[in-house]
Amino acid sequence: MNRRTSTSLSYLTDILKIFCVFALLNGCSKNSETAGGGPSGSEAGNAITAQILKNNASPAAFARIKIIPKESTAGIESGYSATADEKGFVYIENIPTGNYILEASLEKEALQMPLEVKESLTDLGKEKLLKWASVLGNVEVSTGSVLVKGLDHKGEIADGKFRIDSLPAGPLSLVYVSLEDTLSTYVKAVENTEVFAYSFQKESKYLLLEDFQDSNFQNRFMPAHVYDGGWWYIDYDSLAVTPATENQGKKLHLVKDGSNLFAQGKLEFIDSLPHNPPWAVIGVELGKSDKLLCNDISSVDSITFKAKGMGNVVFALIDETKKEVGAEILQYEIALSTQWDTYSIPIKEILFEGYSLNCVNQLAWKLIPTAVSNTIEFGVDDVYLYGGSKNSIWSD
Repeated sequence: MNRRTSTSLSYLTDILKIFCVFALLNGCSKNSETAGGGPSGSEAGNAITAQILKNNASPAAFARIKIIPKESTAGIESGYSATADEKGFVYIENIPTGNYILEASLEKEALQMPLEVKESLTDLGKEKLLKWASVLGNVEVSTGSVLVKGLDHKGEIADGKFRIDSLPAGPLSLVYVSLEDTLSTYVKAVENTEVFAYSFQKESKYLLLEDFQDSNFQNRFMPAHVYDGGWWYIDYDSLAVTPATENQGKKLHLVKDGSNLFAQGKLEFIDSLPHNPPWAVIGVELGKSDKLLCNDISSVDSITFKAKGMGNVVFALIDETKKEVGAEILQYEIALSTQWDTYSIPIKEILFEGYSLNCVNQLAWKLIPTAVSNTIEFGVDDVYLYGGSKNSIWSD
């Protein structure tokens, strides 16, 4: 056994942790090793333990383990590796304090999980492998590689297309380097499934929430965080508002303008209203469909989007957790033009007093009729979050 037991125990003063480490060390494989060398100083005692299980809940004997810094594109060269023992137990020591992604794989199963190392011993408990996933997509260059941040995977580009197989299911941050910049996108790899990655962007300038070029109504930003969320919607008071487009119902339409796609809603407010005021709203989720998950966008300085139409809209951010006292945390009214205009909403400057941007569930555009016309037509495209970082927004 190549474990430096006495060195490890010098950092584990809690008697229960010492007992845990002894139990794990007794089952460790002789093949287990730490790659990339170890740090020096006070962080040298940090360690992680876990038991890896196969999808059928049996021990993942001799599973391969990799721990890589969350934002690294250098693969295992920047991280640590080990092999689980015959019972699926793994122990890796001398890991610096920081944020990582742990990947475990065996045969055609794998897992990934975020890992924050900040204590002398981090016990991850039992983790189960899932069936491999695949990601494919198109990029703007003909050759090169698409890399996955925090994992030891990459896909070679051929004629502007790439494919990455044998991936663990879960959120992925993909990057490739063009002649001008490093471009990135996000996608959620789904177990035993092929998914398509869209819209690589310059993350140094903005985070793209939606451009509609993928031809569906699930925004491109959210799938990497939670797969069943991130849906665009249109809703309205059925007693006072009717669709102005035949068979539109309560859904947005995708409209093609040359090679560009954008979303459009067209509604008519009835003159003789049964009650006051009528309402209609177009919005997009930033969390699960059940509204229980929100995102911290306190790092974001502004939200920008392109819009055109007839009438006025009020842009709002919504925190569903504050529904009892008022879910809207800011509002910003816009008079629409029949030509595309770009609007930048300074969200920190107009935030309602007593509210924060720490939990946002939805972006919403409330449609308001004018004295000139009861028909509201609203088109929206290219929604960006400026000034933030996906790591701060996605933090759990």
